[in-house]
Amino acid sequence: MASTLLGLELAEVASRQAHEVRRALEKKRDRHVAVHEARKAIRRLRGTLDLGRKVFGAKFDAIDKSLDRLVDGLSPLRDAQVVAETASKLANDHQPYWKKISDQLKQRRDLLLDAALSRDPDFSKRRARMSRMTLAVTDLPWTDLTKKVVHHSVLHNLKRLEKAKAAAQAEGSSARLHRWRKRVRRLRLQLETLNGVEASAGWKSLEAVKRKAKSTRSLRRLADKLGWRQDLQVLRSNIRHAGNPALAKQLRHGIDHEIGRMKW
Repeated sequence: MASTLLGLELAEVASRQAHEVRRALEKKRDRHVAVHEARKAIRRLRGTLDLGRKVFGAKFDAIDKSLDRLVDGLSPLRDAQVVAETASKLANDHQPYWKKISDQLKQRRDLLLDAALSRDPDFSKRRARMSRMTLAVTDLPWTDLTKKVVHHSVLHNLKRLEKAKAAAQAEGSSARLHRWRKRVRRLRLQLETLNGVEASAGWKSLEAVKRKAKSTRSLRRLADKLGWRQDLQVLRSNIRHAGNPALAKQLRHGIDHEIGRMKW
């Protein structure tokens, strides 16, 4: 009974997360924040669905691929916002030459958003796609999502995290660090979701997994640190929009110095 209840609790969570994506896409004020909220909600939803990957089978694959495409379609808009925000943060850290760059990047960000909305007014196509996926999420066999399945999924993701961590620390490339960050974020989101349902589902065996995975707080701190590194890397890739080659070179050097100071 408790296992069945766990699956139903997670079904309700996934349904709420799916609706959160659509609500974010419906927002007309501060679209840049709305895009960020939609992407975060999609990540939470994908993390919840991933807990049942083993029993959801092909249905999971179809939904996850659709969500991945939706995220990818929003990525250029979010990246444009990230580089503008990162430049602003650097400007606030007593590096005033970033202020002009930040203003330029904000203009580019707004132009990209305008172009996206001209192709998909009010994100209506994206919202319609999300509505279809919400129905597909509801249709998944949630009662098959037992404690054993969830426990196995979390441990599997913990192993993937440790593998990504070892690869990132050995190689140190941006791609490896980004993969590590994604693994950390996925596990943190899953543990946060399970924290919210374990009491009502009558399942306490998650504690053993938590001890192995550390706390969600420590995972969040690590994800934030890796995220700041990724933001700097994305900004570095967009410096070409500064328009001044000599200044762009100087700015890239400054970013490289900032990245080089980070320790793992």
